[in-house]
Amino acid sequence: MVANTAEEKICKTILLVSVGLLYGGAETYYVKLAKILLPEYRVLAVVGCQRLADELNALGVVAVYTGDRGEGLKRYLSCFQACCKMIRRYRPGAAHLNGQPESYLALFLRLLRVRVLTTRHTPFTDQFLLEGSWIPVPIKRWMVLFSLQLADHTICVSQLLHRQLSAYLPSDRLSYIPTWVENEFLDAYERPVPSDPLRALFVGRVVENKGIFEVIEAVRRCDNVHLTVVGEGDQMEQAYKASSGLPVTFAGFNLDCKPAYRSSDLLIFPSREGFEGLPQVPLEAMAMRLPCLASDISCIQEINGGGVALALYRQGDVNDLACKLSHLATDKAALLQFGEAGRSQVELRFSVAAVTGPYLREFASAFKRGVD
Repeated sequence: MVANTAEEKICKTILLVSVGLLYGGAETYYVKLAKILLPEYRVLAVVGCQRLADELNALGVVAVYTGDRGEGLKRYLSCFQACCKMIRRYRPGAAHLNGQPESYLALFLRLLRVRVLTTRHTPFTDQFLLEGSWIPVPIKRWMVLFSLQLADHTICVSQLLHRQLSAYLPSDRLSYIPTWVENEFLDAYERPVPSDPLRALFVGRVVENKGIFEVIEAVRRCDNVHLTVVGEGDQMEQAYKASSGLPVTFAGFNLDCKPAYRSSDLLIFPSREGFEGLPQVPLEAMAMRLPCLASDISCIQEINGGGVALALYRQGDVNDLACKLSHLATDKAALLQFGEAGRSQVELRFSVAAVTGPYLREFASAFKRGVD
């Protein structure tokens, strides 16, 4: 009886691991995931972001902040040491690694005889692997695949990522569970009639591959659009210069974008192919009935609900973007229709209710395998 109780305790404990120093989409994912897991599991966490540690602790997660230990190997060593302490003390049944940087810890956790799950948020493309990295793409690709092959199971947040990894990993070690939005984005809210000029919104990093410069150029070609940019990035100075004299407002970084969604008439999501897994921003906007005009990249096609939930333009085609933007600025009925269709898609496929069952089944299966 005692042995069974101890075994059950091990099986019901999960260690979440996040090495990111900044609070972004992956960190938001861990807060959402913890809320799903906490009713069923004892949840521990080792994280490199102070804000994430604070949010997880507030939920009842035993979260350890590894501190600002610099970049590279020092940061990973600090994280691994904290994981060792948590494993010795709490004996979790499995560990979950939150994304590509964390997946590199799979080998060390397996050596500690811990079952390993991971979530893949980002595309497995040369464009993404090259971004911000000094490591050659072939080596980076090998590192990612080696780490994922060591994991017992990988959850993909989009069908696109599932297809990409299916070429390298057995199908029984992959599953697709989409990212989702919190219930607070689905609160009752009556969106006002779109204004004139149209209040367009961009939310994201101010860098070229997110399409910000295409949006600024499209605004230049439209007479009745005002653009608000929420976010910061390495190319802020270039963005300021490109928008000089245009009706463009830079609002800076904001963790809570709900006020911006409420005060806007249209979200523009112009990311390029190869850099997105399943983006959170358009889903949040859709949940709040904010119409979206997005590039026709693969992951956006996934959330488009048969072509009715978002307005699309040809990726990288500024002329097409400006044409679609100008049309929507004068077609208020179309904007309202896109807003309602987007909300319906989120409620059906990308809500807490839609993903809770699949996540609990996935983790239950993993923990069962962990004690066989």
